[in-house]
Amino acid sequence: SLKSFVLRKPLVAYPDSTYTSVLRKIKGRNGSIGGEILKRFNIIMDYTNARIILKRNSNFKNKFIYNKSGLEVENEGIRLVTEYEPNTMSNTSKDNKSSNTINVQAVYTNTRKFVVKKAYTISFVRPNSPAARVGLQKGDVILKINGNDTIKYTLQELIYKFYDKEGKRITMEVERFGKRIKVTFSLESLIN
Repeated sequence: SLKSFVLRKPLVAYPDSTYTSVLRKIKGRNGSIGGEILKRFNIIMDYTNARIILKRNSNFKNKFIYNKSGLEVENEGIRLVTEYEPNTMSNTSKDNKSSNTINVQAVYTNTRKFVVKKAYTISFVRPNSPAARVGLQKGDVILKINGNDTIKYTLQELIYKFYDKEGKRITMEVERFGKRIKVTFSLESLIN
């Protein structure tokens, strides 16, 4: 509960003992509130009085969802991606003075360019999770998910793919030390 607000079956995380010892040194600290709870409120930050004001919103009664893959992903590094510009046309002409005709020849070309895009990298793989069982590793760069290039997604959109319902199949193509690896796994509940 947060004052008068009661949240049913919220997801919580407890930091490990090393991290907890650092947090205990911060005076006045009384825990952290994550995004799954905060998205259920409209929030006003009252800096003058050092408080926040919460008003429940339409997300308040939604079930709590969580990542069922066992992966944590971050935006780290860059990828060099080949892009093709649409066909461009150039005209060449010859003036045939004897017949007063002009021959026009259209030449279509694809212009290829290399573009730097953000890379989504696996930062953690939970032991015994669906992702761990198929061999995904920390440092793998995610190239595709369910057949779509990850450059189409924001980090949040990519991570949300792992929040789908239990049993949803995920196909991923990753790069590890220059080698492409394709894996498939199903999301599963990691909470008993």
